[in-house]
Amino acid sequence: MKAILPDKILVVDDDPLVLRFLQQALTSDYEVFTATTALEAEKLLESHECKVLVCDDRMPGERGLDFLIRLRGRYPFLCRILLTGYADSDVLAQAINQASIFRYISKPVTAVMLRELVAEAVAEHNELRSDKLAAWEHRQWQPLWRKWKEGRLSPGSPEYALRILLTGLGILAFLFAVGVLLLILLYLLKTCLGIDFFEGFHLKDLF
Repeated sequence: MKAILPDKILVVDDDPLVLRFLQQALTSDYEVFTATTALEAEKLLESHECKVLVCDDRMPGERGLDFLIRLRGRYPFLCRILLTGYADSDVLAQAINQASIFRYISKPVTAVMLRELVAEAVAEHNELRSDKLAAWEHRQWQPLWRKWKEGRLSPGSPEYALRILLTGLGILAFLFAVGVLLLILLYLLKTCLGIDFFEGFHLKDLF
């Protein structure tokens, strides 16, 4: 049986004590990566498919909020949580309007609160990814299905070859079903009425 790998979470904070606390609070349920700067976090995101990012706002270099805004287009499924020790209405407005973050929480945060929040974020990530994938598949197949019904597939195109293949498979499936029904009918005629269409028939008579 294939082992189920834990979900990957990235936590970013320039304070080593806070970073260690965040990691210890989540490490029993997730594979946790840590970073102390936005640059370091960005490199980790490039090599690991993380579902949730917990990021402090006040950090040296690029601040957390600006980092989350920049990540919005690059990682649309990544659920981003902004962590800050300063209650600021302007920061909150920016986080909601520009970064479209999943949650905004103020320090200090408890381990229980953090685990509950990250669990909600993971569920949100999975649901968002599933919905987007279903929508993408619908957009990919809808034009092909419309062309198929309207008979506008060009000969020589991959779509045309796919239609020929599926049509052939459909014919084979139909013939198989007819053959099975015929055998059932012959069996019923023999068992119920005693009629045997193959009585006295031998395969060698064909040659």
